[in-house]
Amino acid sequence: MRLSFGKILALAAHLDDVELGCAGFLSKFRSSAEIHLLALSRERRNSLGEVQEVRDLSEAHRATRRMGLKKSSLLVENVPTQLFDSHTQAIREILLHYNKIIQPDLVLTPSKNDIHQDHRALCEQAEKVFKRVSLLGYEIVNSSFTFLPDLFVELSEKDMARKVAAVSCYKSQMNPSITTADYFSKQVIEAMAVSRGAKIGVPYAEAFEVYRFVVR
Repeated sequence: MRLSFGKILALAAHLDDVELGCAGFLSKFRSSAEIHLLALSRERRNSLGEVQEVRDLSEAHRATRRMGLKKSSLLVENVPTQLFDSHTQAIREILLHYNKIIQPDLVLTPSKNDIHQDHRALCEQAEKVFKRVSLLGYEIVNSSFTFLPDLFVELSEKDMARKVAAVSCYKSQMNPSITTADYFSKQVIEAMAVSRGAKIGVPYAEAFEVYRFVVR
């Protein structure tokens, strides 16, 4: 089955979510679709809810370019990390705003089954806002423990290389003193893609939950 999309909007609760979950997909369609990335938060908080870092956008801009996209493809909002459940109306208004401006025909979101509360809250609002377009949930290795994929997308060697390169841009998230981010490693990223690819008999793939698929 050959898929084609006019406009793709990839949603992220945090700056690195898209790279971890669907960078290969975005690389695959970078030449045939208009692609936008929307990250809702740039903070990092500790277990007490205290802001430890307001993340530098330079890493995210480099990652965007490594996926083969323009720097201007990245849009960033300022919803408080770990507090998405308390800001659902603000999130919904943000999504409504960009839905009106971009008018995507495909939206990618973190999984509704993700254990991270921000990811689930974002997906819940995405389901409410993007009711008339295709909506897919992507997999994040460290938080998608109950993930039930319906769609597998083959990745080329180049798509895989771009995904690894994009994830590797987040050097600040690989500091063992502040986070257990071993899942940013090339080995883990490639292993995930190999595992998903094995399901469909190809070297590499990304998997998605299909929440809505619209054919016009």
